[in-house]
This record gives sequence, C-alpha cells and structure tokens, in this order.
Amino acid sequence: MYKGFDFTMFITSVYGNKIYNVMRTSIEGMGGPDNMPGYFTPWTWDNPSETDPRPVKGTTDNAKAQTDRWLEDGSFIRLKNIQLGYTIPESLVSKTGILKEFRVYVSGQNLVTLTKYKGYDPELTGGGVFGQGNDGGGYPPVRAYMAGLQFSF
Repeated sequence: MYKGFDFTMFITSVYGNKIYNVMRTSIEGMGGPDNMPGYFTPWTWDNPSETDPRPVKGTTDNAKAQTDRWLEDGSFIRLKNIQLGYTIPESLVSKTGILKEFRVYVSGQNLVTLTKYKGYDPELTGGGVFGQGNDGGGYPPVRAYMAGLQFSF
C-alpha cells in the first residue's frame, strides 16, 4: 500500500506445450466445398497443394488424417486478474461516526492473452485422461470488469 493505494496483479503462462486443434480438423478436413474458410486452398487435380489436403471424410492418401498439421504451439501468457484500490484516510472516514474503513476499487479478469494459438483458448480445461491437449472448441474464460466499495463499521 502506498499513500492509500493498493495494486495486485496475477499473470499466468505456459511455454512449450502443443495443442491438437480439433476444430480446425473439422473445418479444413470435412467442411466440404460449400463450407471452407477463405484462407484454405485444398488439394485438387488443378491445384496440387503441398500445404492443404483435400477436404474429404476418411483417411485416404492426401486427405484428412490425424497428423501434426493441426498440432499448434499452445504457449501463452495471460493477465488473469488486476486490481487497483484506494483506501480513504481514517481521519476522513472517522468523521462519519459510523465507518471505520472505506475502500474503493476497480478490477478486471482475463483482460489480455498473448498467444499464437489459432483456437479460442490455449488454456484448455477438462478433456479427461484421453483428451489432454485436444481443443474441441471449449469457450474461453469470461472477461470481466468490476468496481466495488468495501467498508467496515
């Protein structure tokens, strides 16, 4: 605490893990010609792509299979929580005759995530024993902004 102000911050990070982006396998591998992302240029006889397989179900040659194509860097750094508060000096608060302490604060949760991962959230939760490292498209954590008053009698 400095001159009535207090500040807290919680940052979390992960480095070096890999995530299998199951959502991209569905979009790029089985979307069909009517539902492909704009960046995807799949293999055809006229376009023998060396980067994008042809979008068919099954595991035939040059088609969608469980490969490292959809294995991505899951490293990230996230600002999980930040809070700034101000405690009004006791000399002012005691004049009310009711309060002993009065504090005002603002805070935010999950404000910033820095990552190269293309999915919704690199911080995977759940998945069970066999689902570790697989991103099936779970929702990212909620971003929240809060303000509050804290007082004691």
